[in-house]
Amino acid sequence: MVMTRGKHQILFNYLPGKTFDFDRSNRLAKLTSIRGIQQNDMNIKLVLKAIERYSSAWHEHLAGIFHKPRPDQFVLLQPTSA
Repeated sequence: MVMTRGKHQILFNYLPGKTFDFDRSNRLAKLTSIRGIQQNDMNIKLVLKAIERYSSAWHEHLAGIFHKPRPDQFVLLQPTSA
């Protein structure tokens, strides 16, 4: 069964590990990966600083890797499909 979603929906609602149900169906699924094109033209340190700033409102135990993100923990992608 094929399901299409927009990039914003994938980025905010369908990250790997998330479960969801298909529209108009009684099926559940778990997202295991996101396919995309690696974006090497972005400043990952700047992106991670913004992530850390937004996640600073969360308790450290809830923020996980977003509390003190390191560049080796992330890959910046232009999603092509999920």
